[in-house]
Amino acid sequence: MEGNEEAMRGMGISINTGSLESSNDAKIAAAEDEGRTDFVEASAGLAPVVLDSERLFEKQNEIQIRHRGQFYRLRMTKNGKLILNK
Repeated sequence: MEGNEEAMRGMGISINTGSLESSNDAKIAAAEDEGRTDFVEASAGLAPVVLDSERLFEKQNEIQIRHRGQFYRLRMTKNGKLILNK
């Protein structure tokens, strides 16, 4: 994954490896489990990040995303739709 992180930095995408305060971690996890994103966005105090899929995929049709120690595959179909698999 280190090579992917370098590639993302090369595209101007910053990677935040810091963690939130532990008192907020449980609240954020609960909000995410409920499918809510409002708490996460509000707690960060920032507008949601917008990533252009063309820039993420470039000449590939699949990328890997690491989330909480788990790897996910984000794939672009021939019809331009996105599919996320664990």
